[in-house]
Amino acid sequence: MINSKRRVMLIDDSELDRTILKTMIEDEFEVLEYSNGYLAFEVLSKKMEHVDGILLDISMPIITGFDMLRLMKDNQLDDIPVFMITGEATQENVIKASEFKIAGFFSKPFDREEILKRLRAWLGVEIPFDLSKEDIEDTFAYIAELRTIYQAHLKAYDKKDVHYRHMAGIMKVLLSQYVKIEPESSLSKENIEIVSEAAYFCNIGEMVFPDRLDLAVRKGDIGQKSLQMLTEMGAKIIRLNHKKSCEYFVNICSNMCMYHNERFDGRGFPFGISGNRISVFNQLCHLVDVFDTRISKLYGSNSLHVNNVIKSMLRTEGIVDPKLLDLLELAGPGIAAYYHRASSEE
Repeated sequence: MINSKRRVMLIDDSELDRTILKTMIEDEFEVLEYSNGYLAFEVLSKKMEHVDGILLDISMPIITGFDMLRLMKDNQLDDIPVFMITGEATQENVIKASEFKIAGFFSKPFDREEILKRLRAWLGVEIPFDLSKEDIEDTFAYIAELRTIYQAHLKAYDKKDVHYRHMAGIMKVLLSQYVKIEPESSLSKENIEIVSEAAYFCNIGEMVFPDRLDLAVRKGDIGQKSLQMLTEMGAKIIRLNHKKSCEYFVNICSNMCMYHNERFDGRGFPFGISGNRISVFNQLCHLVDVFDTRISKLYGSNSLHVNNVIKSMLRTEGIVDPKLLDLLELAGPGIAAYYHRASSEE
């Protein structure tokens, strides 16, 4: 599930630009090339190929990129993430794009790392990562530093981190079960520890504007803009560390901050991404967030009631891939054991 290749449609009348972009991304994505929008639209409308994302040139003869977007919108095909290819992301183009569901712009000259990073995030791809001893040591040192800062913030606002500790704990149980049923996942013990720790910081963006967020929560009027700001600020805080050795954690954690509130059925926020375009790690983060919120609210983290909450989750459609709900059920005994240990320590 983690390593399956996503399929990207590349639409550009310039053979040179298609070659450059394909060379940049083909190691991680399957690329379907089209030199004009009409042919690409026919493929989409007749569902001749499954497509996870689209790279679409703005300036093409006969049918422009915006014409293509209009055809997709008029034919209910606009649920596919589209990145616009442009020589310059002008204000005029940005205004035009706001009418459609645009994932973003890729400007020339192309930045390979930026393109791959954004495609991975939008299409739910997590890349395998081999960690050296130094990487692991630096990463856990950064996590400890970040945790100290975040805990100080929470304490200053009379909040506790118990929910986030539970999220990290349940995430570890789920990932340990996941590698047993998905042997190709390439997750080592260290990978599991790091991904689990990342879940702890999923809402760290609240550090930027806690008073405003608390007021919005009390009034029950958290708007789309506030939610998007929370997620974006969280991702930026995590990315303040630019050490190469911490890159694995930084990429995963910043993406969790940005996308863990998305839902499999597309009814999440802030972008409404749906299906397996939400990475497994981000879906699991959403799952453990919902799970611990339910059990804490209903049973006060009583391990005897874990199965009750699991049963209620199994009846809830749309939050994550159904396969991950099956994983939750398989991991039930381990989750109950975790809560039992946690309650004795709190």
